[in-house]
This record gives sequence, structure tokens and C-alpha cells, in this order.
Amino acid sequence: MKQYKNAQITLFVILGIVLLIIFIIILAVKRSAEPQTMDIQKLLNELKTGSIKNHVTNCMIETSMDALEKIGANGGAIYDFQGGTIPFNKTELGVSYLNYTYLNTPYFVAYALRENTLCKNITYQLPDYPFPQKSFSDLNLIYDSECLFDSFYSAYDGFFGQNSMNKLCYTARESACEGFAKGLDLGLTIQKQIEDYVASRLPLCVDFSAFTSRMLVNITPEAKPTVEANVHESEIVLLVKYPLHIQFEDQEPVTKIVDYETNLNIRLGLIYNFLYNVLSLDSKNIDFNLNNEFIASPYWRPGLELKKIIEPCPSCPYPYHYDALVELIDRNSLVNGRPFLFRTAIKNRRPAIDFIPDAVLDIKNTSFLNLPFEAYDPDDNNLRYYFLSMGIGRDKCASTPPLSQVSGTTGGWCEEDPRLLSNISKEGLWAPINKYDSGRHPVGVLVMDDSGLFDYQLFWINITDASTSYDPKYECMADCISCECAGQTYAECNEWCTLAANQCLSECVREFKQEGDCWNCVYSIINAKKQYTHVNCHLINQKSTCISYMPDCFWVKEKKATGFVESCYNDTNLNLLKYPSYIILS
Repeated sequence: MKQYKNAQITLFVILGIVLLIIFIIILAVKRSAEPQTMDIQKLLNELKTGSIKNHVTNCMIETSMDALEKIGANGGAIYDFQGGTIPFNKTELGVSYLNYTYLNTPYFVAYALRENTLCKNITYQLPDYPFPQKSFSDLNLIYDSECLFDSFYSAYDGFFGQNSMNKLCYTARESACEGFAKGLDLGLTIQKQIEDYVASRLPLCVDFSAFTSRMLVNITPEAKPTVEANVHESEIVLLVKYPLHIQFEDQEPVTKIVDYETNLNIRLGLIYNFLYNVLSLDSKNIDFNLNNEFIASPYWRPGLELKKIIEPCPSCPYPYHYDALVELIDRNSLVNGRPFLFRTAIKNRRPAIDFIPDAVLDIKNTSFLNLPFEAYDPDDNNLRYYFLSMGIGRDKCASTPPLSQVSGTTGGWCEEDPRLLSNISKEGLWAPINKYDSGRHPVGVLVMDDSGLFDYQLFWINITDASTSYDPKYECMADCISCECAGQTYAECNEWCTLAANQCLSECVREFKQEGDCWNCVYSIINAKKQYTHVNCHLINQKSTCISYMPDCFWVKEKKATGFVESCYNDTNLNLLKYPSYIILS
């Protein structure tokens, strides 16, 4: 019995010792675990709120500012050789970008405004450009009715441009961006480029070792950070989720995702909306001047300045040599200590002339042709103006010098009139006229910019004379039998009509036809009441015509170095007695 009790006591002692050992082990484990738990919490606080957090957010600001600087310098693009995602070898000079060098630094500025290729109703064929037989005031209405739904962004383009800026935000996520600033192509958006650039460059900036060595812990990024850039009108909110690998000495590692956030006081949303709207206005209105009308944009705010750089790439080949740059500076947004600059390229576009209707003038009421018209260059460059005379041969103009004073005479009405040629400009076309200019004249106006791009318009100038009651008949041109010249006898009228017909034959340099070809010419001569001297007999190249049809012309043989040359002359331009080298053959 006693032995049984001693055995029970021994068993209780052993059990007590075991329990004590277990308690000691649990206590030791608990004590060993308590320091790790406290260190992780302390580290997380440091990562989220302390000096480590400040270091990470400073790197977020630094890398995002670098991204913004590159995006602004290149017109909304960060190329792969700059740490971005846009492959530069897929771009093309003069198509995707324009070279620009500033302070010995090369830039590759993306185009934002070019010819509209989406609206099929715009014609680039001359002389119908931009739309046949329509004035500038009609174009926006035509565009809204025929081109507005050609693409999602057509409402922001026009007859004189298509806005191809990289979009600001992507539609896959809600943002504060305007509708025109959202794009379906995720990778090309400025928002995504900022996110990708910061995500790839942030690990190169952040250094955890300087902060964690005193905590006996190793912190390394588990993966690239996830970056989200929310663009607003007055700021950019940058959010970063950073997966970190944390390992204390002699402990199991843990992974924590730490959230960081910082606000950038950059008015990127406002800057983009303003520039996009200004380019939209420029594409719709050919007379919109970027240099001084940008404050008309509803997005303009104090601090925004815009300037245009003409021919920024003088070494570029034609025609890119004449493309331009637009630089937008926001003095209220500082990037790396300087006002934020966003530049973009603009294609050199064709000038255009507003529709010029046919002109009708009555000599009874005016002695001047005063024809106003409007011509503009959408790029706001200077224009040169030219008068076109489309007639066959050379019709007389009121101030045209005799043919003997003009070499190489070609073209039509008033082509060599020096006063008309010197009085064509942006104010219009001006010329003196009189009875001799009567008729319907095919003419035109051409404008050309410095690059050689041009536009022209063809129209008619119809000059009449209501002061005379005579209305010539086609029979008068035929054989003058039924000519009814007011105040003249039949013989006088017949002779006058014949002389008029011969005058037209000589000046028009064509065979006289018994239809209405020279009707305007004969009409003007008859109503001028004066037998004009035939000054261009030498244009007749047949002896029979010279003798038969022109009573004051002579068929002569002219002695030259190569021998005798027969020609038709008259005694108005040639004194035959002074020039024995001329032999009269008729």
C-alpha cells in the first residue's frame, strides 16, 4: 500500500515537472515572438508615415516630374530610349514627329494638327479646296451636317485641321478628363505613360537600406509598384501600391503592400483642355490666329501663355521644313523648378481663298474694278497674291501698253496691266476700266504661302456699258449686212463692223469665225466710237490674211542675220522709210 502511494507521488511530481517545462517553453516562445511583432508594426508605421514614407513620396514626385518634362517636350510622348513605352523606331519624321533642337538638346515633337483625313467631304483638289462653290461662312454648317459623325472626335475637328494629340486619359477607368481627352488606345495616353514611367523608374530611386539597417531587417521590392495617376484640372493625384518583401533576422519573411499617395500641383488637365480647344478652334476657323486669339478659349486661365515657332527645323527636308511648333507654358505649374512647358507640332497647311462670285460691272456707273476677296493661311503665314488672266490670246485692257512694248505677250484680259498687278492684295483686286474693256473675261486669283502651297479661284468679270443703246447682233460679226450702228449710215456701219471684226482677228490671234467668238471684242470696238490703230499686225502669220483682212497691215520681208524673214507689219509700229532692210511685198 505504501509503495502504491509513493508511486502516485512520483507520478504527480513528474507530471508537474513536464507541465512546468511546457509552460517555460510557451513563455519563451511568447517572449521571443513579441519582439518580432513589435518590430513589424514599428516598421509598417515607418513605411507609411515616417521617414521611409517621405523618401518614397519624394521619389514619386521626382520620377513623375521627369515624366511630365519629357511628355511636354515631345508633344505628349515618352519614347522607349527615354525610358518610356512608345517605340521610336515605329515613328517617322514628318509623319509622326518633327525634329527640334533647343539649347543643343534634340527633341522629337509629335504632331497635333494636320490635314483632315477623316471628313470625306473636304476636297484638296484645286480650285475647289476646301469645298466647291461655298464661302467660308458656310463651312462649319456643312461640316456639322456631313462630317460630324465620321469619328468619335470629329466634332473637335474642321475643314482646316484634324487634331491628332495623344489623348490625356483612357476610358477604361473613371477620371476627371473631358470627353475629347479620353482615348481608347491605352498605351498612347499621357496618363498611362506617366504611370508606366513612374512604375519603371521608382525602384531606381527608392533605397530602403539606409533606413532599415538599424532595425536589423531586410526590405526589398517584391515586384514593380503599381501606379495610378488621376488627372484633374488643377492637380495630379499619384497613387502607388508598393509590394515589399520584409525579413527580420532569424524570422520567416513576410510580404506587405504599402500604399503611398502624393498630389502634384500641375494643372495638366487644364493645360491639355486649353491646348486641345485652341487647336480645335484653329481647325474650324481659317482666320483664327493662334498667336493672339488663344485667350478666346473658354479654358484659358491666368498663367497660360502660348507662342508659335515658325520653321523650327531649318535643316529638315521639304516640306517638313515649313512645319511649325506651338509652345504652351503654364507659369502656375512648376516642373523641376521651371514653368511647365508643353509643345506640339503643326503641319504646314494649304492657304485658301473664300468663294469669289462672278463680278458684273457697268461702265456707265463706274470706271474702276474694285473686287474685294478674302484669303487666309491657316498657319497665319504671309501670302503672295497673283492675278490670273485665263483668256485665249491677249485682250486689250484699259491701261495695257502696246504690244510693241511688251515682250512675250500671252494670256488674256489685262494680263500685263502694271496697275492691276500692283493692286492685288489681301484687300482685293483693283483696276481702271473703260469702254474698251467691255466683255465677259475669264480671270482668276492665286495666293501662295512661303512654302509654295497655293490655292486659286477662277471666275468671270463681265463688263457692260448701259450708256449705249446699241446691242450688236451676231449677224454683224458674220458679214455686217444687218449691222445697225446707231447714228451711222449703212455704209459707215458696214465698214465700222468690218474693221471691228478685223481688229479682233488680229488681237485674238485666231481665224475670224462667223459665230460669236469675237463678239465681246467687236462689241467693245463699235461702242468705243473710235477706230483703234491695229498695233499687232505682226502676229498674223499668213500673207493672204495680212493683205485681205487688215487694211493697215503690210506683208514685208525682213532682212536678218539668217536671211530674209517674211512677216506682217503695219506703219504704226514701223516707219518703212527709215528701215531699208524691210521690203514691202504687198
